[in-house]
Amino acid sequence: MSPVVTVLEGATRTLLVRNDFFTLSRWDIDRAATVPVDAPFLLVSAMEGSGTVNGVDVVAGDHFVVPSGVCQLDVTGPLTLMVTGP
Repeated sequence: MSPVVTVLEGATRTLLVRNDFFTLSRWDIDRAATVPVDAPFLLVSAMEGSGTVNGVDVVAGDHFVVPSGVCQLDVTGPLTLMVTGP
């Protein structure tokens, strides 16, 4: 599968892997961005930079779960996130 790039205001989302079991995307956040959550949950790893996700400080090396019921993430950067979901 070739990467699929989606440009959002303030962010770029690159879908790297998609199969029947999971997806893996890289989110490059340049500034404030609202990113829709299109999965029942997400596993997130901050790879580079620092910023906030829904008002919580995030730095490179942080990992967190976005639980069911969260419809969007308000993210500030610069921040690169690796995001895995079903």
